[in-house]
Formats: sequence, C-alpha cells, structure tokens
Amino acid sequence: MSAARLEIERKYLVERPDEYILAQHGAKKYEIEQIYLPDLGEDTERIRKICSDGATEYYHTVKKPVTDLTRIEEERSISGDEYERLKKLAGYPPMKIEKVRWRLPHGGACIELDIYPFWHKAAIAEVELAGEDDEVKFPDFLRVIREVTLEKKYSNRALAEAVRDRKISEPGY
Repeated sequence: MSAARLEIERKYLVERPDEYILAQHGAKKYEIEQIYLPDLGEDTERIRKICSDGATEYYHTVKKPVTDLTRIEEERSISGDEYERLKKLAGYPPMKIEKVRWRLPHGGACIELDIYPFWHKAAIAEVELAGEDDEVKFPDFLRVIREVTLEKKYSNRALAEAVRDRKISEPGY
C-alpha cells in the first residue's frame, strides 16, 4: 500500500451551486463512482473510479480515524481489472455512491464540492486543512448552510448506505 498520510478535513452542507459558475471560477470537474467494501471495525475501505477529461483512474483507500476531524489515509492507484475484482467483494447491492466532484481553488486551499444526483437543492463541500483549528473561507457565490463534519449521516459511506437501502432524502436546513 502507498505511504499513509494524515487527512484533516471539515465538511459543510451548502446550497447546490450552479456548475457554470464553478467552471467560470476555475473549478475542475470529476465524475466519481465510489464503492464501500465490508467494514473493518472503525476503519473505512473503499474503491473509486474517477473520470475526468477523457481519462479514467482507479483507487483503493483505507481510512483510519484518529480524531473527529483527522484520519490516517492510505491510498493507492489500482488497475481497472483490480477495481472490478474488488467491486465483487462489496456485496449486492453494493454501498455505492455516484457524484460529480468539482475541485475549486480558493484562498490557497482547495474546496471539493460534491454534487449528488439524489439531491437537487444541496451539496457537500469538503476542505482539507493543515491543522484542526485552521479557518475555512468560502467564495461569496457559495452559500454555506452549516458545518456537518460531526454529522455521520453526511459521510459518503452513510449516503451510500442510504442510497442502497432506498432511504435517501433531500437534507433539511
């Protein structure tokens, strides 16, 4: 597996942004299929297929919690064949989430905006930080509803489970 890295991240529920405005502000678009593999205790294991600009990449990731905001992340690139093999381990129906991710550079950081096909009014914004106490700033055109870092129901894994179980709904504000 690749070298582990520390991931410090905050997550926000935002009003679903206009994708045209995101593109105008230099955001890059990625189409992502993310599948969760069976639980490893508190650890989370997933595989991802990421398509952008006509290219497709595949990844296998294990995340281990350290604190509410910090995790150890081990991620490695895998082949399409290995992705398909691991996908079979996910069970049926798999815990899968599909989303469009926009990576928006802003103020020296990168805001990752996840647009889900099952939400029409909201999206999730994730920001990776150097430290847990770092301030997060958003561009004026992005309306933040609230921070949801500690709300497990907004984790991608919980959303994938809700999609699988047909219990997904638009978030309340």
